[in-house]
Amino acid sequence: MKHDINIFAALLQTIDNIDNQMGENLLSRMDNDFDKTLEEPDHKRRSKLVKQHKRNVEEVTPVVSQIYPMQIRMTHIKTNLSFLLECACYNLSYKSIARYFAEYDFLSQQISKEAGKVKNDVMKDFLSRSTVLSTNWFQMMTETINIMEHLIIHKMHREPEIYIDLNIEEDSKIDFDEIKMEYKNTLKKLKEDLKKQKKVA
Repeated sequence: MKHDINIFAALLQTIDNIDNQMGENLLSRMDNDFDKTLEEPDHKRRSKLVKQHKRNVEEVTPVVSQIYPMQIRMTHIKTNLSFLLECACYNLSYKSIARYFAEYDFLSQQISKEAGKVKNDVMKDFLSRSTVLSTNWFQMMTETINIMEHLIIHKMHREPEIYIDLNIEEDSKIDFDEIKMEYKNTLKKLKEDLKKQKKVA
């Protein structure tokens, strides 16, 4: 029996927002916007827009090369997270959930940090539109796990034959200290890995 993940309405809406807000390459967006300016009939204004576009591309390109892989990773987490929400069997799933939410948190922090380094209207617009970057991921994780606990208990009662060696109360119970530690350790490891990558580069 798979869980009906529609019950995680707030999380699913946030995941949709991630797809909409993070699945965009800013340079492609700028090029599309620039193509429209070529229709500008005023030669002086068109010349000014061309110079502005060139300046924007020069300023934004180094940052986009940093943040675009992180944007894409945010959209990819959804596949594993959705599978986990559908198939969670007992409380070990809570730690897995914590790791994914910690990664969302880490990526949001890094994208905001890198994008904020460039004082450019394109980046300001990107940050203002990207509401998912200011999501409280720890709170959303907590809400998700609380809902998941009820689903797991229901599944254990419905399918006792696959839970022969498990105790419903013990093996569905939430240990927030452990989950908090998993979240914290995942964040720490991701930050350490990033430092190592920067040293190698």
